[in-house]
Amino acid sequence: FCIVPLMTDLATLVSRAEQGLQPDLPPLPNPLTVLHPRILRTIEGDDSLGDAVTPQPLERSKWCEDVACIAAQMHPALVAEVKRAAIALVVTDDILMLAALGITLAKLHGQMCITIQTVAPQRDGPKDSLMVGLFSDNRWIDIRTEGLNHAGVALVLHRLVKERLWRPPPAVGQGDVPFVNFEWTDFEEHHGFAQIVNSSRRETSLSSPLKVAVDQPDRQSWQLRVSFDNDRYPVKEQDRFFDLLEESLEHLIDDPLALVHSGQ
Repeated sequence: FCIVPLMTDLATLVSRAEQGLQPDLPPLPNPLTVLHPRILRTIEGDDSLGDAVTPQPLERSKWCEDVACIAAQMHPALVAEVKRAAIALVVTDDILMLAALGITLAKLHGQMCITIQTVAPQRDGPKDSLMVGLFSDNRWIDIRTEGLNHAGVALVLHRLVKERLWRPPPAVGQGDVPFVNFEWTDFEEHHGFAQIVNSSRRETSLSSPLKVAVDQPDRQSWQLRVSFDNDRYPVKEQDRFFDLLEESLEHLIDDPLALVHSGQ
């Protein structure tokens, strides 16, 4: 949420300086003015707009230091198949991937509905996207699978995200659910500046029992960095996670009308 606008502004400043011109950055709205009504709605308990500020977690003792971090590459051919399947269902790539991860986590935990935490945009007003890092927040999303086929899960998620039907996590228990985040990269070069991709990051501690980060080592491939709390997810469960994810992706790509829970 911060790197791209910062890099764009820096590139603009350097380009104009090289031409002997004065800086000419666009004016920004006053961040505090924009944030003020959101803070008041949060204080008053009004979440009718879905933009209540996430409270600071009250408990800090749940941080896990015994972490297994596994990187799984999604090669260009598989990414192309995911994008093809997303087009067929008229959803975005990340919604299809979120559906696959949601189905995987639901089956891993033996649940018909799994709650996850993710980072959601909270800056939809005019020029809000130019205010660096201010309007993103943690949100809980309920991913329901009961009675649905794989395509149905993706379509329900599409509606949920489009209509912002997520909710702020509570002050207690934020670390009780899996955390899923998409860390996409801007590969465009701006006046000689380009974002450097670091795909070797590894989690050394976790505030959630399981964290999935989806990023892009390059334009054609994706990578999943999955971090497990070893106490909650021993090696057998870690292997099962990837088996279930592979199965979910295969259904979404080749047989999206297959029921998520085939016994229903």
